[in-house]
Amino acid sequence: MNIFDPVALLVAVAVVVLALVVLARPRPRRPVGLAAVTGRRGGAASVEATMNLGLARYVLGDLEGACASFDEVLRQEPRNAFAFGNRGLARHALGDRRGALADFDRALALAPREAAFYVNRGIVRDKLGDLRGALADFDAALRLAPRDAAAYVNRAIVREKLGDRQGALADYSHADQYRKALVRL
Repeated sequence: MNIFDPVALLVAVAVVVLALVVLARPRPRRPVGLAAVTGRRGGAASVEATMNLGLARYVLGDLEGACASFDEVLRQEPRNAFAFGNRGLARHALGDRRGALADFDRALALAPREAAFYVNRGIVRDKLGDLRGALADFDAALRLAPRDAAAYVNRAIVREKLGDRQGALADYSHADQYRKALVRL
């Protein structure tokens, strides 16, 4: 995988964030589904299954199917930030930058402390030519997750585009340092 390929990087960031979220949570005594996270009962198992189906479709490259699964999750739970975030990833991979941006905006409105949503929105803003907006998103992500290697790499790319070579070099150095730390885990 070329680390500077934006789609591959977006997929890698999503996988790493998902892994970190899973690893960072204390181990429950029984499986935890969306019902435990959202506090909702009843259809939570089907929502969780539909979310998982969407993630599987995304990983397998069925991006339209992934969007359909995330749409179904949002039909049942219109305030599910992760469904918006996941659909934003799929839309970005489909080339629907405006749709992805709208999804990441909604995800952040619902979960403003999720650093991955800022990183993903920053990548989309970069693609749309909004370099200052992208830089602001990567800065926000790093305030929330100061060891996020993907945020540093993407901020370095934007800094290079803005002519800030020193800042870019510093960010690449931080990214390398934190990437190596992740490998040691």
